[in-house]
Amino acid sequence: MSEMSTEAVRAAVAEAERREREGDLPGTIAALKRAVDLRPDLAPAHAQLGALLQEAGDSRSAVAHLQAATRLRPSDARSWNNLAAALLHANAHAEGEAAARRAIAIDANHKWAHFNLGRALLALKRDEDARAALREAVRIFPANAVAWELLGACLVDDGHLEQGREALLRSTEADPARACAWSRLGSAYLHSGRIGEAIEAMTRSEALAPADAAQIASTRLIALHYDSTRTRDEIFAAHVDWAKRYAPAPDDASFAGSLDPDRRLRVAYVSPEPPRRCSHRSIAPPSFQRRRSTRGARFSRQPRLRASS
Repeated sequence: MSEMSTEAVRAAVAEAERREREGDLPGTIAALKRAVDLRPDLAPAHAQLGALLQEAGDSRSAVAHLQAATRLRPSDARSWNNLAAALLHANAHAEGEAAARRAIAIDANHKWAHFNLGRALLALKRDEDARAALREAVRIFPANAVAWELLGACLVDDGHLEQGREALLRSTEADPARACAWSRLGSAYLHSGRIGEAIEAMTRSEALAPADAAQIASTRLIALHYDSTRTRDEIFAAHVDWAKRYAPAPDDASFAGSLDPDRRLRVAYVSPEPPRRCSHRSIAPPSFQRRRSTRGARFSRQPRLRASS
């Protein structure tokens, strides 16, 4: 490589570092693309670029750059793990399993590779093997809230309610702000007939204001109907409160002619029976590793690029 090309690579890497410090994701990606265009054998740049592209939602490009990183550095467990995660996002589950196993072969105690292996095996409908992988994931990294949650949901779905509740509890202990874990714990309690605990867990989940807060609160209303300590007035008030918070305000125009005796009425019925099974296939996205944690993703450090590389 000529001296001029080397300087251009250094400049591109320096710009990527600066833009990342500024929180400029598109700018960081553009600078890293220039770096690898100028020097296609720069493995750390491919590895970082792949993780950033996945963060930006471009799984196909992420896979391509992470494949380049693993080809250039086949002994890098981080890149193999990130490739597994990108492949899972792209629904390439068998390839994701293979990449996760490569990461584990290099580093048997990798914090996230066993989790991604479990995700791949669940997608491939090999539930028993998936549970074993997830148990290994939480053994290696006991604070892994998302792995505890996935393991718990898998166990509950397969009828192991007590073990599932225990795993979901561990998830909420590891991350008390994980709303989806509280919600699934509430559902597990509801399946077990432990109504008071189900209501408490769902209340905790709703208080964290997740995107599906209305659905969680609706399930909590169902649980209230099974609570023998609640009066009819309390249950009615809870329904009114739900409607105030989550039901859209009625449009006056939609009530035009509502006094017409020949008007047609639409009547809906919602069963109070809780669902018997819950999906555990889409509980959380596969985990990536990056140099720092952003936007709630679970990344660990990649080797830092330097402008002098």
